[in-house]
Amino acid sequence: MNAKWLGILLVCLLPACLPATAAPDHATANPTPISQPESTTPVDPELRQFADEYLALRTVPGQFSGGSWHDDVDRWEGPKHSAMLALGARLSSGDFSCVQLTDLLQQPDHIVEGGDPLHELIQTLPVYATPPQASNVQYLVYEWRGTHDFLFFVCEDGRITTSDWWYAGE
Repeated sequence: MNAKWLGILLVCLLPACLPATAAPDHATANPTPISQPESTTPVDPELRQFADEYLALRTVPGQFSGGSWHDDVDRWEGPKHSAMLALGARLSSGDFSCVQLTDLLQQPDHIVEGGDPLHELIQTLPVYATPPQASNVQYLVYEWRGTHDFLFFVCEDGRITTSDWWYAGE
């Protein structure tokens, strides 16, 4: 076999020899968000900064996720909550696609559709008592303090149409 064909064969077979990497726990149990054409809305540096702040704190354990109280992740309007508030406000304009959201914030902790217990919680909010009319609706849930308090984005027909919060209200 000449060297050219041996090189091509190695390039084609090498990926099969590499170990698979495990997906993060929060992404393995969820379906994929509804796909759609990519958005043309640019992600500006300030929005990316809020996303980076959130992602840096996303996996830090706090009181509501099996750890002890951690001011940066558990405090009302602390760094994690503040970053999430800004993300919810900036991404809910209808200008961003669901894929663009998950590219920016990674996979949500939960992708909620009818029949899910979190769906039932969301439906108790007055504004969601009547479900959205779009045929393909998902709620992309990002936990602030576990499922105790969370931010969710409404993904309708491939676009983020709004965001809202579920607060336990204690």
